[in-house]
Amino acid sequence: HIARFPKADEELIDEKVEERMDLVRSLVGLGRGIREKSRIKVRQPLKSILVDGKYEDIISDLTPLIQEELNLKEVIFEKDLSQFIDYSLKPNFKVAGPVLGKNIKAFGAALAKADPAELVSKLDADGKITLDIEGTGETEITADMVDVRIDSREGFAVAMENNIFAVLDTTLNQELIDEGFAREIISKVQQLRKQNDYEMMDNIHIYLAADDEVKAAVDKYGDYIMKETLARDISGKDDLKEYDINGHKTGIGVEKI
Repeated sequence: HIARFPKADEELIDEKVEERMDLVRSLVGLGRGIREKSRIKVRQPLKSILVDGKYEDIISDLTPLIQEELNLKEVIFEKDLSQFIDYSLKPNFKVAGPVLGKNIKAFGAALAKADPAELVSKLDADGKITLDIEGTGETEITADMVDVRIDSREGFAVAMENNIFAVLDTTLNQELIDEGFAREIISKVQQLRKQNDYEMMDNIHIYLAADDEVKAAVDKYGDYIMKETLARDISGKDDLKEYDINGHKTGIGVEKI
């Protein structure tokens, strides 16, 4: 531990690999932020994330990593994200007011006429733009003078950072809902295994007291639940401690074989 570090061979540094992983990390971070803001649990699978199509050649081989990190079924590279995103551009009065004074309203009008996607892209790239404002003519506008708000279309949620967009499809069909139930049950069973000090390879019985919707999910994903928890079977039982399984009160118990 007191040896000197070896001298770095800078020729071995692959900047493209670092750039690719930085992009993936950004997309995953944005996706997690969307989940948190939308109050969608990480264990709830989602259909897809939509990513700018210009990144397809760069990270297409890393899509399984994005899917795993965000619990998604698919990564879609979309050439035109504007069909899923709505922009709102307004003056940041705190910053722009002292600079533009009485022309602040004209600034707001100029922003309303501008192409929001193009303007945001230029601001992110250069930190400033030149805008034709009535009363002042061509005026340099910095990024902090513009209040950019981004909203998504119905059924989607969007986040942006450094001109990188992530759009999650937040619509849940029955298949996704059922898988979400199964994953939550697995999580609770694993917690019970730990609380009971079961050995890692101990086989168990799982007992459930669930409503019809959760039962249907368990019927569909029973083999998956048993495989993940080393359970031999799943059967019904009364008087079990209840847990919240995505809004459904469900009794769950385990017993070592």
